[in-house]
Amino acid sequence: RLTAEAEAGDMIVVIAVDRWSRDIVHAVSSVRALVARGVRWYSIREGLDAATSHGDSTLGIMSWAADQERRRIRERTVGRRRQLADAGLYVAAVAPFGYVRTRERKLAVVEDEAVVVRDIFEQRTRGKSLADIAATLEPARGHKVWTLHHVHNVLHCRYVLGEQRRGDGSWM
Repeated sequence: RLTAEAEAGDMIVVIAVDRWSRDIVHAVSSVRALVARGVRWYSIREGLDAATSHGDSTLGIMSWAADQERRRIRERTVGRRRQLADAGLYVAAVAPFGYVRTRERKLAVVEDEAVVVRDIFEQRTRGKSLADIAATLEPARGHKVWTLHHVHNVLHCRYVLGEQRRGDGSWM
């Protein structure tokens, strides 16, 4: 919204180039588009005024550095999550309904919730619709009111079926 509403004579001030964008193409093209419209763009940390030739060159260099840092961050976070998943650990933030994530990052069955999960599957195998199943369920963790969407998620949760995601995204 900021870039769309900025007008000639306005000045956009950012704390640092990498706070504007960590994508080199977006950083350079978006700032150049603003400058071409008569909007001034200034980065405090680098003391960079994008309207000058020195500022434009420095913007390119700093955008490249920010892009490289984004790649390193992604490799550290995604790479580590893949290693943990390949070791059989659960790496998602929230455990699926019917489970709790232990300190060791394993999934453990929550028996009260497992009863509900089994009931959902039993009702579905008897031919009940998702809406009918949702209407019969009592409130449970994260579900004050069960909806068709919640029931669908339980029925299609691959962890409930005993599968586990590997680091490469495949299931075992």
